[in-house]
Amino acid sequence: MKLVLFILPLIILISCEELYNDPPINTTNSVVVVEGVITDTLPPYRVRLSYSAAYNSPYQIIIPISGAQVSIIDNLGSIELLKQGNNGIYSSSKTGMRGIIGRSYKLKIILKDKTSFESDFLALYPSPSIDSLYAEIGQVQSISTDGLNKIVTNYGLNLYVNVNPLSGQDYYYKFKTFSIQLIHQGIYPQGKAPLPDGLPPQYTRYKWNTSDLNIQKNLKAGTATNIIPIKGLFVGFVSGIDYTYNSDTTDMPVNDGAIITAELQSVPSEIYQIFTQENNQSNQTDSLFDPIPTQLSTNIKCTSNSLTKVFGYFTTMSVTKKYKCFYWADGTTKIDAKSLDSIPYNIPSTGNILDTFKNGPPSFWIFPKQY
Repeated sequence: MKLVLFILPLIILISCEELYNDPPINTTNSVVVVEGVITDTLPPYRVRLSYSAAYNSPYQIIIPISGAQVSIIDNLGSIELLKQGNNGIYSSSKTGMRGIIGRSYKLKIILKDKTSFESDFLALYPSPSIDSLYAEIGQVQSISTDGLNKIVTNYGLNLYVNVNPLSGQDYYYKFKTFSIQLIHQGIYPQGKAPLPDGLPPQYTRYKWNTSDLNIQKNLKAGTATNIIPIKGLFVGFVSGIDYTYNSDTTDMPVNDGAIITAELQSVPSEIYQIFTQENNQSNQTDSLFDPIPTQLSTNIKCTSNSLTKVFGYFTTMSVTKKYKCFYWADGTTKIDAKSLDSIPYNIPSTGNILDTFKNGPPSFWIFPKQY
């Protein structure tokens, strides 16, 4: 059994060193931040635009950018103008341009004040399939949040993948893992009848939690002249859902396991380097919007003023996925698993509790007996 421990100690750093001001960053001007992608999966594709707070600002505020013209352009001259949504998100059409392996794409942005930005053309490279997704019983340790700084142990599953990189080309992969954790419980709106005359629950409540299991971008790279199979790559940890319940009106929730999606994303080398730098400099939040201690790389440039700073990236990305259900019980080493060809349904968002499912479970539900 592989044991993966994440211990988050309380560290206090005290320094007497002279502060260093990075000239490109220490400015009172906010900076445009771009995050965009086109993939070989079905559209729509999204680009997020925002102004980050100045590095020396006392307020870390993210300001969405509205009123911009945002276009994706391919190397054959096709252009799609993205539609503005909420919170600085610009989206392509569901029936619009689709990323095609072998073609190249770039992003063009014109703000309301006519400031313009462009990325370089990036090729869309193929990605291999994920050969296997499997799990082993594991645990995660962290420091309690009750102020007592106790070590808390959570038991669950360590998730791993095996991948054979495509031959004949350098490869730059990012892995992401998503989980849908499932529980159900009996509900007694009028309270439970005393035993032995207890009645069955009036209905069953189904509760689920969707989450991204990646703390940082999980990256793997290699060269065409030295292809090494990726074996036993750790891609995330999933634990049982923490829950509280009222024993007078509900049964103890029952764990029905987790639906896991492992995703492999093949990106250009330039973007891989940006992701690597983000891993090293971000505060493990998978975001570009934290205070930036040094100049981050970017493949976006301002075409209207070369001195204008910009952060972020626009990338091409081919995607392969593997789906699997896992069921386990705390205190045991037995894991039941079931492969899925796809997830052909839309999973509602995190934290939904749907009392409307009183006559049966939601369509995506998988019980342990189905594994």
